[in-house]
Amino acid sequence: MCEKNKIDIVMTSGKYLIDVRRVAEVLPIKIVIVCQVESALKKFKSYDNLKNIHGFLTVGHQTFLEMVDANKKYDLRIKNIACIPPFFDEKKFSQFSTHEIRRKYFKRMFGISIVYPTVISMIGNFYHRKSHKNHQLLFKAIQRLVYVKRKKIHVLLAGLGPRMSEY
Repeated sequence: MCEKNKIDIVMTSGKYLIDVRRVAEVLPIKIVIVCQVESALKKFKSYDNLKNIHGFLTVGHQTFLEMVDANKKYDLRIKNIACIPPFFDEKKFSQFSTHEIRRKYFKRMFGISIVYPTVISMIGNFYHRKSHKNHQLLFKAIQRLVYVKRKKIHVLLAGLGPRMSEY
């Protein structure tokens, strides 16, 4: 795939590093590891896995400093180490909490009314004989829920068949 698509740089998280290294043994590709969270560096069992990679890119300044230090300390020979901080305050998003009930918050902020209807779904072919899948019972139950019990419901019917248009 790398040869066919002329790929010469592979960016990966540490999760796929071993697989990418195997490809790099056979093909002339450069490996760049991307750490998208501060704690990602802790996932590496050993710094030896990072030896001779071409680049290490992180979003966290602390991870960047640790990587620069580890590169010297363990002679990892990583050619490029860089930090590109996110364009937003990560903590603000990860720790966001509203003191409002979800329904009120979405109504106030976005004008969206959130409802929690009961969802009824049925998947199967629509046969010539309507009694085959007992759709009549399903429709009677829906009618009772809506008109007698006054429940808000969503009904999902999925399937194929010659009488599909009748449903």
